[in-house]
Amino acid sequence: MNESMLRRLGWAVLVNSALMGQAAAQGDSDLDAILGPSESPTESTPPASAPATAEAAPAPAASEPAPAATAPQAAAEPATGEAVAPEAAASGPRTVKNRLTEEIVVTAEKREENLQEVPTSVSAFSGAALDAKGVADIKDLQLITPGLQYDSMASYSIIFIRGIGGDAFQAGVDSSVATYIDGLYLPFTFSAAQALGDVKQIEVLKGPQGSLYGRNAIAGAITIKLKEPTKDFAASVLAQYGNYNDAKTKISVSGPVPFTDQSLLYSASFVYQNRDSYTTNFFDPNEPDYHSYRNRGYRGALQWDPIDDMQFGVAFYDLKSQDPDSVATNLLTVAPLFKAVLTPNTEKNKSGNVSSIGVFARTRIFSAYAENKMSDYFDAKLIYGKTAANSTILFDYDSAPEPVLDISAVPNRANSESFELIFTSSAEATPDWLEYVGGFYYESTKKTGRYPATIDPLAYGLNIAGSAVLGSPPVLCQIYANIGGDCSANADTNKNILVNVPIYGGVANKAKSFYGQLTFHITEKFSVVAGGRASREDTKLLFAGVGVKLVIPQLGGGVLTTPQLNAIQYAPQQKTFQSFTPTVGLNYKLTDDILLYYKYSEAFKSGNYNGLNINNPPTRVEPELASSNELGFKSSLLEDRSLKLNGAAFLTTISNAQLQTLSLTSGGVTKLQNAGSYSVYGAEGEVNWFVTDALVLGLTGVYLKGTYNNFTGQGFNDLYLNQNNIDFSGKTTVRTPKFTGTASANYTFPFFFGLDAELAGDVYYTSGFYYTANNSLEQPSYYLLNARFGVYDPRSRVRVTLYGKNLNDDTYYTNAYRQDFGDTVIWANPRTYGVTVSWEYGN
Repeated sequence: MNESMLRRLGWAVLVNSALMGQAAAQGDSDLDAILGPSESPTESTPPASAPATAEAAPAPAASEPAPAATAPQAAAEPATGEAVAPEAAASGPRTVKNRLTEEIVVTAEKREENLQEVPTSVSAFSGAALDAKGVADIKDLQLITPGLQYDSMASYSIIFIRGIGGDAFQAGVDSSVATYIDGLYLPFTFSAAQALGDVKQIEVLKGPQGSLYGRNAIAGAITIKLKEPTKDFAASVLAQYGNYNDAKTKISVSGPVPFTDQSLLYSASFVYQNRDSYTTNFFDPNEPDYHSYRNRGYRGALQWDPIDDMQFGVAFYDLKSQDPDSVATNLLTVAPLFKAVLTPNTEKNKSGNVSSIGVFARTRIFSAYAENKMSDYFDAKLIYGKTAANSTILFDYDSAPEPVLDISAVPNRANSESFELIFTSSAEATPDWLEYVGGFYYESTKKTGRYPATIDPLAYGLNIAGSAVLGSPPVLCQIYANIGGDCSANADTNKNILVNVPIYGGVANKAKSFYGQLTFHITEKFSVVAGGRASREDTKLLFAGVGVKLVIPQLGGGVLTTPQLNAIQYAPQQKTFQSFTPTVGLNYKLTDDILLYYKYSEAFKSGNYNGLNINNPPTRVEPELASSNELGFKSSLLEDRSLKLNGAAFLTTISNAQLQTLSLTSGGVTKLQNAGSYSVYGAEGEVNWFVTDALVLGLTGVYLKGTYNNFTGQGFNDLYLNQNNIDFSGKTTVRTPKFTGTASANYTFPFFFGLDAELAGDVYYTSGFYYTANNSLEQPSYYLLNARFGVYDPRSRVRVTLYGKNLNDDTYYTNAYRQDFGDTVIWANPRTYGVTVSWEYGN
């Protein structure tokens, strides 16, 4: 029996044991005795007393008698009377180092620092830690990051940090959380919630980040770093299969460009994922299945190091996606006026939408940078980026099976070009008592959207009028049917003339800013931080209007569509917004292992225009301003510093908050309005206990209390009628759960045949929150149970992991909102499970 057959036999036994749950906690491999030990024990830690060589034979177990040749030595005692332990006991059993124990270095303040030394609240995860925690998509971050909510609606990312964020989903609206990929800011929200690629590290910065991260960072910032090219050839492959026919493949290669001296490096990665929709049609079993969920994309990068301390790089990223689940809406509650027309649904992961719904998006990013560390006085980095994104959204506005009102976004487009010049102090030339960072940022962005709305005015008009005046059943519909008409709102039989109303608008923005931050080390323990950012933004409503055309059914089948008439055309508008957002901090090292800090910070979110309007002229939306006070600590406790305990208390106040109303009667499909002000205060804590090199326990918790201080605006009343001048003062702010927490455990141990095993699980809980400013639509409390079991072969560097998410199959929403026809919800992911196989070569 050759080595290959033996390894196959070993893997077969392994997979069978994993599936049957027969994991062993110890025991070195019989394969090692036959084939020799691993030559690349990348994740196994030898005993401290063992020599650093792969040829060392495994020591006998402590419970076994020592060999006869060594027994006399084991029994001997020195003159002091202290017993000498047998060699086997001294060396101890083989241990497996946990992937979560690696030290994290972050760039939260535009310079590299140890996570525990950064005087601000930030959660950071390496690529290995993300894999160990089961994070496969950027939206999974909310399960492991205190205070973060990351959802999506259509192709728009809806991100909140500590109860601060924005829930608008239209082309011209900016996010309240700044997202960066490799230092490049993404100035729009759609197409951001994609599957993670070849990630090196992710950092989540909490609280306003106006000084260093600029516009639209009033809630915080998310920075994603992808892996750089390597000097030696490296490759990795990942294959995943799960329920709902979820198949995913990721391939990456990296290394020096051939025939170069390792000064020119390359990397390339590819990702493809396809699965069935989580949603099925409850209304019509004959309706075709919804589109599959699909991600496919690639990234290529080059890095050139012509001399020491100078580096150039370019990268291109292209990702296409389609997603039915983020627009598979359900009418949970029907508004009173439409109870005779529309059918509600409360069944989980069911929808009555037609099969054509879906989001079809593409994002392309080109970036380039030049970095120079040759100066005696400072380090400099220039980042240039050009981004293009577009999406087509087919969306059922009324959310019911009946085809009363469908709205599409055909297409949404966003294009951006930016550059940033960053200066950081050099340790060699700058005095020990001073550190600084500063820079200049410029960005030009254009966003456009076109939303064709198709409506059957006769069908629901007669139903509404008949129900309101004559009661149910609607007599007017019966009279209309007697003369050959049809107001059943049934897609199979309805032959009424439909009205198609395209609503369109476009917004452009040019942003310029200078920023800087100084850190003064007054003593070895005490330091002061002072910084600020001066910003100017020129925002222009390029165009806005409404068209109209008729869709007329033909006797022989098919339809006749009339040419579009531009019924309404609004005049362009322009406004310049300026701001200065300061940051002040006080930091004190109580001991070498305990850092105390206070931070005051402000941030600025751009003003905008309501460009999607039917019957009202576009209105300007004023900038959103945030100010925050935070008092926190970071600590490494116990003698071996194995207990990391971090916490913070904070108060954030938002002025001119930009809130969305979704209503046809508000003047447009969606409308932004400025709330007077609201405040969110709370506290968060994070504990990571590295009990041993193999066992890591985690616990996080966040308490939030958010209240609208002074807000009179537009919204839906209890009769689901859109109304002006509703007083929301004293109401709880949207998406602000009172408590959110996660408990986790990750344990690694020796397995059969010299393999390493990893067992991990976590529980996520939220107390629930409101989706609407008048607190009429609520997400109830829920919890999610996730688990993973994997084995790793340090010889071949192959890892096999069984995973399960939402194993308790709890019911919750990924989004919910109130609109003209009732309360709409989008179901979140059900229970999912599967297996992942990965392989690495080189670095």
